[in-house]
Amino acid sequence: MRIQLNLQLNKQLREKINEYSTFINDMQVEFLSPSRNGKRNRKTTSAYNCVCAVLDRIDDWGEYCNSIEINNDDKSGVFKLCEFFNCSQTLIDCITKIGSVFGIKYEFQESDSVFNQLGDNKKGNDDKYFKYLRSLCSAHPVDTNKHGEYQGEEPEWCPYITSGKTAINKLRFLPNSELGKADFFAIVYRNDLEWYKRVPIYVEQLFEYVEKRYNFIKKIIIKINDDNKDYIEELKGKHILLPEECNNYIDYLEKLKESVAKRCGKYNSYIAKEWIAIMTTAFQNASIQELFTQYQEALKAEIQIIHNNLQTMGDDGTIDLQPFPKRRIPELHEYGYETEKLFDLYPETMIENEECEPAEFQNKAVSFDIKRMSYFLSEIENCIKQGMGHTELRSICRSINSNYAVSNSEWARMQLKTIEFVFEKYMKFDYMLNDWHLYMQIELAMWLLSKDEKRV
Repeated sequence: MRIQLNLQLNKQLREKINEYSTFINDMQVEFLSPSRNGKRNRKTTSAYNCVCAVLDRIDDWGEYCNSIEINNDDKSGVFKLCEFFNCSQTLIDCITKIGSVFGIKYEFQESDSVFNQLGDNKKGNDDKYFKYLRSLCSAHPVDTNKHGEYQGEEPEWCPYITSGKTAINKLRFLPNSELGKADFFAIVYRNDLEWYKRVPIYVEQLFEYVEKRYNFIKKIIIKINDDNKDYIEELKGKHILLPEECNNYIDYLEKLKESVAKRCGKYNSYIAKEWIAIMTTAFQNASIQELFTQYQEALKAEIQIIHNNLQTMGDDGTIDLQPFPKRRIPELHEYGYETEKLFDLYPETMIENEECEPAEFQNKAVSFDIKRMSYFLSEIENCIKQGMGHTELRSICRSINSNYAVSNSEWARMQLKTIEFVFEKYMKFDYMLNDWHLYMQIELAMWLLSKDEKRV
């Protein structure tokens, strides 16, 4: 006998959460947290790691529960039964946890429709009875003491579980009686009994209960979908200040950064910080500055498009925060590695650090020896003049690295040197600028190249 959980529900839950994953990133939920004095405190903190952990667990445990084969005609079936109790309870706990994160409780919490076991005090339910059976069989078999609905005031000890199909059980119970239909019996010792009692276990009941708890995922999906819709409508109704409503354009970007964090996740707000850095960057070279001013104005137009998408929360539910559509540059097709390494000039860590101001990387001194760098570049330049191809230039760069152990900053400049011919019509690079300014030169050159009307 095997349970057959619909594993598509796991995937649908994950897809629904990932549909607006940025909302989860900033969700704050109250959790029980440990303390050094041994007491547990309630603490409101990020739910992101909890949600990720629960999703992975549901995937694994759902699949594994489906694989457990419980046979009631051999001894191994008893251990498979115990395994099923433990695995399915973990699965149920995970589903209950993710439901609580999204503010929804299992609607049949007090139902006894599966096991029909209200207990002596009539306060039992399916959840309590399943945990009672699990306690007897595997969780606390020699110390079952937390299920007063079914124990009264006596502790219970379960020495073993027997198959309902053993010869003695077949003789004891009529095949068509309720006890005769039991797949297993938990043998229970109590101090108020002369002998012991048998607690019948019906595998189909276990499967029905676990499936019922597992299908609670459907309700969670509906709740997440409704919450997302409500939150999106709420965000649409909140006006994002326009540039003319702010003191200046930088003040506008600072406020826009808050809107990006609210609508696209705090971790994405770095993009607005990058825009601030670009708008406050200047070049001493007048011709480069003239082109860069054009780039800044073009960026403003792109930011306006992004602003509009933020305000409406995107027509299709997604918001692209990257300005300038990426276009294919045929000349760089064979230089994917070199192009990728140019990103080493980008101050990613400093931009993503909320405490770091743009001026810190805008004015940062170069991290390399200028004479040494000039030597590397001149070696590559000589090889280019000799007509060396792509493969040979790569070999030259590796040789220089082997001899001098170049830094990431130096390596990026060497890669740029090997592909600078692509940009020579638009830009003459100043390799001795700091990383940020050289990176901006590259971005400017890429923009000039990609906006060429002759290009696809």
